[in-house]
Amino acid sequence: MATPEIMVETEIRAPLEKVFAFVCDVDTHPLYAQFVESVKITSPVRCGVGVTFVQRQRRDGSVAEINSEITEVIPLRKIVWLSRGQIGEALVSYVFEPALQGTKVIHSVATSLYEDPQQRRKSIEENEQELATLKRLMER
Repeated sequence: MATPEIMVETEIRAPLEKVFAFVCDVDTHPLYAQFVESVKITSPVRCGVGVTFVQRQRRDGSVAEINSEITEVIPLRKIVWLSRGQIGEALVSYVFEPALQGTKVIHSVATSLYEDPQQRRKSIEENEQELATLKRLMER
C-alpha cells in the first residue's frame, strides 16, 4: 500500500530564484512553518543534499524534535527531505515551477500518519497556512 500523501500549492509573485533559495535554506523554515519553533543544522554541509537538521516542532501543546536530512535537490526545481520523529517518518518535498507572474510552489508530505483522516485534514490546513505565509514573505 502506498504511503498517504497530502499536496498543496500556491503561486507567488516573486522570482523563482528568490523563492527556491529561501526554502532551500532550512534555517528559514520557522519563518513560514508556524509549527516549527527552531531549526538546528547538525551537518558540516549547510546547503544541498546531505544537510542534516533538527526541527523543534510544537503541535497541540506538545513539543517534538524531528531529525531531518535533505535527500534531493534539483536546482531551481525541487527540494526533498526525510524527517524522522517519535511517531514515524515523513517525506517532505517542494517543487518549484515558473508561473505567469512568478513562481508556483507545490508542497507535499507523505507519511503513514495520514491514514488517520483527522490528522490528514489538520496537516492540509497547516501546510496551506505554511504556503500562505511563504507567499506573504516572498511578495514583500
